[in-house]
Amino acid sequence: MSVYTDELVAALTDAGYPAPHAPDTDPNVLAWSSDGTVPHIHLDDTGRVRVHTAARLDAEFTLGPQRQSAADWVALLHPCLASPVAAATGTAIAEPASVVQRSAALVWLEPDFDSHGTYAVYTDNARIRVSDKIGIATATDLFGTAIGHQLGVTPSVLSLLQSAHLGTVMINADLAYASAVQWSRMWLPAISFRDTRGFMERAAIRFGGHEKPAQPSVPDARFRDFHAPTIQLAAGGSNTTSTFADASSVAFVVLRNARRRHLADGHHVSGR
Repeated sequence: MSVYTDELVAALTDAGYPAPHAPDTDPNVLAWSSDGTVPHIHLDDTGRVRVHTAARLDAEFTLGPQRQSAADWVALLHPCLASPVAAATGTAIAEPASVVQRSAALVWLEPDFDSHGTYAVYTDNARIRVSDKIGIATATDLFGTAIGHQLGVTPSVLSLLQSAHLGTVMINADLAYASAVQWSRMWLPAISFRDTRGFMERAAIRFGGHEKPAQPSVPDARFRDFHAPTIQLAAGGSNTTSTFADASSVAFVVLRNARRRHLADGHHVSGR
C-alpha cells in the first residue's frame, strides 16, 4: 500500500464515502468492488494518484507536502466521483460541506481525442477531466458555474489560440511564452508554458553551431515533476524555418495576437 493510502481513505470516509478496499490483484488500488473495476483509485509510493470512474482517466494529481490535501481533492472530485461510487455501493453521498478551489494555476485545456473529452492542466502537473466535449464549448459550458470557478476555468484566465496544430485551444496566456519544436531538421513555432514563478522560462542558446532551446531551470525542487505542455502551431509556408529563433518569432506574434484579442473581448471568450 502507498504511504498516502491512509490519508486518502480517511478523506473519503470523512466525506461520507464508503471505505474502499484494495483488491488482491493490485495492492495499490482503492476500489468499491471486489474485482477492482471502476470506480477505482490508483496510488503509488510517490503520492501520484489516478482516479478512474469509467474507461478513462478522470483525474491525476500528487499528494504530499506543499500540495493540496487528500480532503481537498475528494471535495474537488465530488462531481465526477460521487455518482459512480453511489451506484456501485448503493450509498447516498452528500455534497461537500465546504467549497474547495484549485490552489495551482490553470495552464490550458487539453483536448483528448482518444476519449473525446478535455482535461484542465495545472502548474502542479495535475489534470482533471472537465468535459466530454472538445473545443470552445468545453470552456463556455464551465464559465459562470460553481465548478468552473473552483477549477479556475474562467473567461478572465483563458484565451483562444486559434492557430494551434490541434485547432482552436484554450490557454492561460499569462503563463505562455513563444517557443519552437524541431521537426525533420526544421523548426516549427510553438507555445510553451511556465509556472508563475517563471522557472520554466526558456531561452535560445547556441550549441555546436545549431540553435536549441535551453533546458528549464528549476531551482525549487518541489516542482521538479511539473512538465509544462508545449502546443505546436500549424505548420506550412513561412511557419517552418531553419532556426529556433525564427520559429519562436512567429510564435511570439501568434501569442501576442491571442492576448490582444482576449483584452479586446473584455475577457469574454467566443468562437469569433
